[in-house]
Amino acid sequence: MISLYGKAGHISTEQALELATDALIYIAGDANRMEKFLAQTGYRPEQIRAWAKTHTFLRGVLGFLLDDESMLLAFAANGNHDASIVARAHDVLSHHGEDPGRGE
Repeated sequence: MISLYGKAGHISTEQALELATDALIYIAGDANRMEKFLAQTGYRPEQIRAWAKTHTFLRGVLGFLLDDESMLLAFAANGNHDASIVARAHDVLSHHGEDPGRGE
């Protein structure tokens, strides 16, 4: 479970990235979820490894969850997270700035 620090559930960029990586693992763990993710984002399976370490991609993973309330709630329950942390992590990554690289 992601620990919350500071006022109003503030999370660090590192924690946001960790949560987004957990979300990607959750999505990839089910063929239907992954198919929906690929269809909605336009990514191809062979691209994911290269993009998976970028803030932009991981922000998109969280956005994908935020767009599907039932999947968001299932992810939160599966990982013992408060569902609202996903929105806070998305916000953190949205304000982070440029990616350091694509991890290729």
